Amino acid sequence: MFAFVIVLAIITYIDRVCISQAAPLIRSDLKLTETQMGWVFSAFTIS
Repeated sequence: MFAFVIVLAIITYIDRVCISQAAPLIRSDLKLTETQMGWVFSAFTIS
């Protein structure tokens, strides 16, 4: 169980890093504000 939790934490971290690199493109494509993009990052942090 502990290994499963660690693997999930690693995957979530990698997802967050990837989305932060793609954030400018995501913001322009979806026309998101800084606040809305903050909500997106918060969703990854909470998980």
